[in-house]
Amino acid sequence: FGIVSPVRRVTDGKILVWKELNYSRMNKKERRMMITEVNILREVEHPHIVKYYDTIIVREEQKIYIVIEHCARGDIGAMIEKYKRQKRRMDEAFV
Repeated sequence: FGIVSPVRRVTDGKILVWKELNYSRMNKKERRMMITEVNILREVEHPHIVKYYDTIIVREEQKIYIVIEHCARGDIGAMIEKYKRQKRRMDEAFV
């Protein structure tokens, strides 16, 4: 859930994305999931997991922005759907 938008880091021009979440519309379970996602991304560093950069909370708007690495080819879920539509299989080494 959330809206993902590309952003450019001012310091070096690097393209990142931020995931915008409106927490005023979330129930308790969704808020817990959001906090868990941020905590996991913050702790994990792995070449196959999107890199976490920052979290920005705008209380007046009840929004949180999770700043993460831009994945030019999309996420694995989108790739799986693409392969399913094309009735193709992914090589295990690729995944």
